[in-house]
Amino acid sequence: MSEKSIKTVKIIALCISLILMIMAGRAFYEHRYFKGAVVLSSGVTEVKKLSDYFSPLEGTTNDCYIYILDSGSPGGTVLVISGTHPEEPGATLTSHLLVENAQVEKGRLIVAIYANRSASTVSRPGDAYPQFYHIPTDWGIKKFRMGDRWANPLDSWPDPEVYVNYPS
Repeated sequence: MSEKSIKTVKIIALCISLILMIMAGRAFYEHRYFKGAVVLSSGVTEVKKLSDYFSPLEGTTNDCYIYILDSGSPGGTVLVISGTHPEEPGATLTSHLLVENAQVEKGRLIVAIYANRSASTVSRPGDAYPQFYHIPTDWGIKKFRMGDRWANPLDSWPDPEVYVNYPS
């Protein structure tokens, strides 16, 4: 193979690599910054953030939304926390259904749809997990993000591999 042919092959390989990196980067970016729609029912009386209860979370990825459905009548309080494992969509879908449809007659209902927001911003590349799943609704297709169990490495960097508990 001549010098010119080798150079041509290297340039073609570089171009293909760049195209693949751009495609992957776009997919990762779209997944991390996807904003899913939450249609609030008339029963939602207040929307807060977790940082309203624990200020160090303010401005971080894990500062999730808290939806409060208060009947105004005395009664018990139910707390629904979902999204601790965003790869398991059952709880997340249930929380969406509660926030979008529930009407509380007595007491309060407090819902956190994505308790582990960081994990919802990362997927399992290479494990054949879909990045998103779609559900048809009366107003069109609703898109949901599929996540993972662990926190996004971008949110926990630097994360040491070894932790030594003082004073051991």
